[in-house]
Amino acid sequence: YLFGFMVLSRFQKISWFQLFKYIIYLLLAVNVYLFFNEEFSATTFRFEHGVSLSEIIVAYSATIDTATWVVLLIIFEFETYVIPDENLKGKLMWFLNGMSILCYIIIVYSFYAYIQKYLWTLDFQLLPDINSICNFKGQSWLLELDFFEEITNDNCATLSSATEFYGIPEQHIITDQASLQLTKNLALNDVLNAAAWLLVVLVLEVDVWMQTYSILKNKIYKLNYALKIIAYSALLLAAIYWGYTGKGLDFWDAFLWIVAFLFIEMNLFKWQHEKVEELEKLSNTE
Repeated sequence: YLFGFMVLSRFQKISWFQLFKYIIYLLLAVNVYLFFNEEFSATTFRFEHGVSLSEIIVAYSATIDTATWVVLLIIFEFETYVIPDENLKGKLMWFLNGMSILCYIIIVYSFYAYIQKYLWTLDFQLLPDINSICNFKGQSWLLELDFFEEITNDNCATLSSATEFYGIPEQHIITDQASLQLTKNLALNDVLNAAAWLLVVLVLEVDVWMQTYSILKNKIYKLNYALKIIAYSALLLAAIYWGYTGKGLDFWDAFLWIVAFLFIEMNLFKWQHEKVEELEKLSNTE
């Protein structure tokens, strides 16, 4: 009840800036649904016999990863803006830490799933003595990562003009060199993007810890800042690549996440400023 009252009282003072921030958070939540639609369609081609429990994290890696990040984003918002410092302790702190740890476990597992997706692209082998895609009618054509199309009489002549094809015979998935290379690049971009976000969450946790215990200026603080620049630069490059390759949803999602965490950084900056003022007042009274 106390936690709910604190949150409600905080939101009663909401500004246009805060409203814009929460609209960004809402759009990120909508992306969970969009990624689910995209990956659900892909599973019907890649997992012909259905998705087993152990394969869920690979089949729906972007959906699970994005949903978990939305939860973690809300936790960071609570820690850096919604909940006053004096209340960020006890059972509430234990609860938030417990939820954060659960999110980290899922995010690391999702990172493993992205690696598995990339390794899957390395399983494609050159199919010898076949020079026409129409030989594969009824099988699945890989356009790019998570995008497939059934090969039919009507489309087989238009899908590719290549004379060499690659496939995973046991999965009945076929593609050409250009589409396979694009798929590999996109899968690797997912891995690097996920790694960069793991670095972001690490430095943010260190930031929250230093703010909580009023450790505002030391070597860890400077190292954290340098790592943060590296991580956000990597995220920006990943977003640019998605835009360049025409991956609209991935580019849009990456853009929203960068904006959302810039808001968290602004929360931290404001929080640090308040901490400095508190310390100065204490030193003046002494």
